[in-house]
Amino acid sequence: MATSGAMDHDLISVKQRDYSRAKFWKELTSYLIEADYPYTIHYEEPMTPPEDLSSTDLENWYLNI
Repeated sequence: MATSGAMDHDLISVKQRDYSRAKFWKELTSYLIEADYPYTIHYEEPMTPPEDLSSTDLENWYLNI
């Protein structure tokens, strides 16, 4: 978002008020690489129940997996 400029309305005023904090933030985040995000938190396959279940059957499906 920062690269695209979507956050400029929030970031520009901070830079104008306190350049030292903006500089610190840039130094703190400069090693982050955009291609690394979003991180994969886990590698689980999502559970996909059948589409034609009633709410009771759907509850039972989740409970019995």
